[in-house]
Amino acid sequence: MATYGKTYKELIEKENVPSVMVGHIACPAFQPNDFDEYGPFPCTISKNLMTDLLKGELGFKGCIISDAMSMIGTCACVPEDKLAVSYIKAGGDLLLFPEACEYDYLVEAVKSGEIPMERIRDAVYRVMKLKERVRLFEDQAAIDAEIGDISADIKELEEVSKKIAEKAVKVIRNNVGVLPIQKERGKVLLVKVGGSFFNTEPDNAPFVYMEQEFRDQGWEVDSVFYAKHKKLKEILLDYDLVVVPCVGNFHGSTLRPGWDNMMAFWRGYILQHPNLVFVGLDDPCKLFDFPYAKTFINAYGTAPALQRTVVKIILGKAESQGKNPISFRGFFQREN
Repeated sequence: MATYGKTYKELIEKENVPSVMVGHIACPAFQPNDFDEYGPFPCTISKNLMTDLLKGELGFKGCIISDAMSMIGTCACVPEDKLAVSYIKAGGDLLLFPEACEYDYLVEAVKSGEIPMERIRDAVYRVMKLKERVRLFEDQAAIDAEIGDISADIKELEEVSKKIAEKAVKVIRNNVGVLPIQKERGKVLLVKVGGSFFNTEPDNAPFVYMEQEFRDQGWEVDSVFYAKHKKLKEILLDYDLVVVPCVGNFHGSTLRPGWDNMMAFWRGYILQHPNLVFVGLDDPCKLFDFPYAKTFINAYGTAPALQRTVVKIILGKAESQGKNPISFRGFFQREN
């Protein structure tokens, strides 16, 4: 209550927060009654957390929205026919990703008295107030007219983003003097490391602005996902620069690169390229998986301005001004 609770309470009381999403995680210190032999319940079925703490002690008057109720974190704790029922009963208001059958389960729970009608009315009121708050009941054309032309705001935001990015990107290692690249133009190969969304094709979205900035700077760009080491050996020396941009596995509950990505580094062929640069595009700890990287940049995100700044630093068009926000034992220390 002196840290996280204080922050939530300030936001609730002073900013009139309209909604809070609750996840499938527990907070045992505040759950004296919500547990079984396997441990404390996740928040999505915890009366202690949603009703007693959030709506009670913290005074939240808005709408509680669940995280996806299809996730195992809550599904493992209750039978299928009690999933939505347990959430609403414990104090949740809006159910995310329900199955059609859950409507019938809720109706039966209300008819039997398991869920009091007062709880249903409260949930409906909170959902309606949230929709009203975001103006879903108003004419969209009228709202658009009221907002007007926002192009100037967008341009201002882009300029602010650019300034932030210029002060954020950090060169962690330049051990062999690769940076900045001593060429105005040339050919660059992006060996992309990143997880796909479940079993879909690799997602290029986190890398597009890096590609575009290289092209804007006059470079010819090729890229590859899930590169095979022998194929890389054949083509590496066709390029003046090789960049390995890395993002976390989007929906795999891990930030680790995974087998398909790591095949590119077998036999160490890629490490022999004279101008090889690794870039951590999201979390600052990618060096854990690439401790052998002699040239490494942390960008702390995939935002367009961050990607463009990374490219400019590589090409000597910008200076590294970032400071490490954390310490990563064995790799770098936090900077004030």
